[in-house]
Amino acid sequence: MKKRFNSKFPKGPAKKATVTGPMELEIQGYTHDLKGVSRYQSKAVFVEGALLGEKVVAKVEREQGRFITATVDKIIQTSEQRVDAQCPYYGQCGGCNLWHMQAEQQIDAKQQVLADQLGRQNVQTEQWLPALKGPLTAYRRRAR
Repeated sequence: MKKRFNSKFPKGPAKKATVTGPMELEIQGYTHDLKGVSRYQSKAVFVEGALLGEKVVAKVEREQGRFITATVDKIIQTSEQRVDAQCPYYGQCGGCNLWHMQAEQQIDAKQQVLADQLGRQNVQTEQWLPALKGPLTAYRRRAR
């Protein structure tokens, strides 16, 4: 017996729209791992290497259901927080992901992410202790 389809409804699942080409974005916040966050076509976009307040052209790395991961391809409007990385291998080795941000801003951003994560668990902080600071360079976290 032949199956009959109602012509009002399309056959099979709807096609998902995919992003092709670069996207122009304005960074509105940070993720828990300090990637820039923006929105594009009602999807969240997580941009590696972008800072709060920057306008960037981002290249799509991966697209999933409700979000897109991308990397900075070109910076249109630079943030005041952006600095040149002191390490010549920054961007290649993957050991440090915030060398493009001022040191004081790194601490503030990390505190804000921690406060956001604690707030999701209904833990409110009244005040922060002063951050522990050390030398910006000449330290070692991992040995390989």
